[in-house]
Amino acid sequence: MTLRTNGARTLRTIGGWLPRGSTLPQAQWEVRHRAVTYLLLFHAVVFAVASLVKGVPLANFITNVSVPALGAYAASRGSLSRAARSGIGAVSLMLSSSVVVHLMNGSIEGHFHFFVMIPVVALYEDWVPFGLAVGVVLVHHGVIGTLAPGAVYDHHSAVEHPWRWAFVHAFFFASACVGAVINWKLHESARSAEQTLTARVRHQAHHDQLTGLPNRTQLLERAASMLEDPALKGQPLAVLLVDLDRFKDVNDVLGHASGDVLLSRVGPLMASAVRGDDILCRLGGDEFAAVLPRCDEETAVAVAKRLLELISVTMDIDGVLLNVEASVGIAVTHEFGEGDIDTLLRHADIAMYAAKRARCGFQVYEVDQDTSTRERLNLLGEMRQALLNDEFVLHYQPKMTLADNRLIGVEALARWQHPTRGLLGPGEFIPVAESTGLIVPFTLHVLRKALEQVATWQEGGSELSVAVNLSPRCLAEIDLPEQILAMLAAYGVPAHLLELEITENTLAHDPDKALATLTELHDAGILISIDDFGTGYSSMSYLKRLPVSELKVDRSFVMGMLNNLDDGILVRSVVDLGHNLGLRVVAEGVEDQETLEALAAVGCDVAQGYHLARPMAVEAFEAWRSDRLVELTVA
Repeated sequence: MTLRTNGARTLRTIGGWLPRGSTLPQAQWEVRHRAVTYLLLFHAVVFAVASLVKGVPLANFITNVSVPALGAYAASRGSLSRAARSGIGAVSLMLSSSVVVHLMNGSIEGHFHFFVMIPVVALYEDWVPFGLAVGVVLVHHGVIGTLAPGAVYDHHSAVEHPWRWAFVHAFFFASACVGAVINWKLHESARSAEQTLTARVRHQAHHDQLTGLPNRTQLLERAASMLEDPALKGQPLAVLLVDLDRFKDVNDVLGHASGDVLLSRVGPLMASAVRGDDILCRLGGDEFAAVLPRCDEETAVAVAKRLLELISVTMDIDGVLLNVEASVGIAVTHEFGEGDIDTLLRHADIAMYAAKRARCGFQVYEVDQDTSTRERLNLLGEMRQALLNDEFVLHYQPKMTLADNRLIGVEALARWQHPTRGLLGPGEFIPVAESTGLIVPFTLHVLRKALEQVATWQEGGSELSVAVNLSPRCLAEIDLPEQILAMLAAYGVPAHLLELEITENTLAHDPDKALATLTELHDAGILISIDDFGTGYSSMSYLKRLPVSELKVDRSFVMGMLNNLDDGILVRSVVDLGHNLGLRVVAEGVEDQETLEALAAVGCDVAQGYHLARPMAVEAFEAWRSDRLVELTVA
């Protein structure tokens, strides 16, 4: 048993040394086979001339010429298989070598023709023609050399010892065969390596190296092939566009290497959500796309839900537990046609951003989403022009102390005096600016206008502080403190009269960087306030470390504190927390006297809201303040 096993292992080893055979590409085989047929025709011409010169009998003349000529004819028949044509070509070459030997009366020089032709036969890189060629030589030297040694060998001793001569010639022929096989093996190995490299390069060109998923190029190629598939004509097709939520936070906090680890794990999970005929690819960054043939809206929604479910698992990335969430845009066409992929990708992208804004997981594309996207682009262009034309105005909402009903400052709220649409509230343009870098110059513009107004009040003998909202994007500006301090100096406004409002999410995005920037502003005397407190997810440890002077309770809790027990508890908790940290607490959204009294009862320091005063243009604010002074004087 061991002997048999060792023998099998030895045969496999030897087999590994030998070429596989039949691996030559068809195009290369055609070129080489054509060269063999031309070589046979050349032999026919040479044999005809040599036979005429030697004056051989007619029968021999016909035989000599017919061997290569008929071989070339038969080998060129397209109706025959590749193996048959190769075999005919190889046998004809070897028989032509026999003709050469006989024309040269068995001289040693004539036998060299065999040694030259066997490498030519090896060009087929196929064991069938190679074996047939070797068989012809064995028959010629072994059989004919024994029966008619004088016709094969020109030495007199060949008659007495034909097999000795056969073995001598066999040795040389075997050497030629070994050389041909080695060359064949080297060519085969080089071609295999080239094919492997080509496949690898093609794979890299069509796949994402990080996730192993197809890339955008393959997605578009597959879509093009779908266009040519008659089975898909008139069939529905869906495109899903997936974008991971808050992926930038992972890169910023944990580093890009951790972000890559997350993508490498999420990609295969998404791939398991799609169907067999679907294709899921990574477009780039944290964006993925799937093309789903024969897929209506209901099926596409089911796939999207399945995808969101699969990736919602908690992942341990470098010791940090992350809950992955994503937004999916879905676009469906009922009849797949030319150009639809580009359109569907654009529609899916629009739907994805709609899902991200709504924080609802997925959205199916609707026409009005496209309209809103176009309006958004138009709005951005108009906003840039509005900054140049100074179309933004500030309205001021008073902030009043609850203990003595004293005006201590205002919050500056931007409005857009649009040339055609009239006065626009912040909800119509701030979110658009927040999504781009435009929010930075916009915020600086608001700061300049607010400080200019504070300077005007100072000249009139009034010292009112102004609060301005500061976007998280602004804190990413390295020279933000320098720019703000330069504005204060330019307008001659003391730093303590400027209050910058940030949100809790600002802290969660990049706490260390926010801490450094805010500390520099605080050290310059500027007050820092956390706006909408209670709606975000700030860390208590960072809250304690930040140079914050004020907490502003979000209006949603203030407005519900009388009717909702949880809201009331939360308001009291924020007031207590703020006081324990030595902070002033401001309540936003005070809509009635009962809420105002309830806030005073829990110890809230400052209030603002429609019950006290709406945001007003500066002229209306001055009139409101004058009327209030009259009321206080009368009282």
